[in-house]
Amino acid sequence: MSEKIFERLNDASGVYFDGSLVERRQTPFQLLEVYETPELGRIFRLDGFNMTSERDEFFYHENLLRSFSDEASSSPFWQL
Repeated sequence: MSEKIFERLNDASGVYFDGSLVERRQTPFQLLEVYETPELGRIFRLDGFNMTSERDEFFYHENLLRSFSDEASSSPFWQL
């Protein structure tokens, strides 16, 4: 069942997506949600705020792994 996923950016604006709830869990610390959307793929949300989506994965992947691989290729420890 599709529903509107709202995220308020400030008092005057925000965004919404159409999506279907895949998982919702309340931990002792935060509310975890995963939605399936046509535009962004799966969206991961914490406490009602978008954290990442499948469409955004490229940005995280490049920043996390690229710096490591650049460092590893110049380090004698990582060379065979």
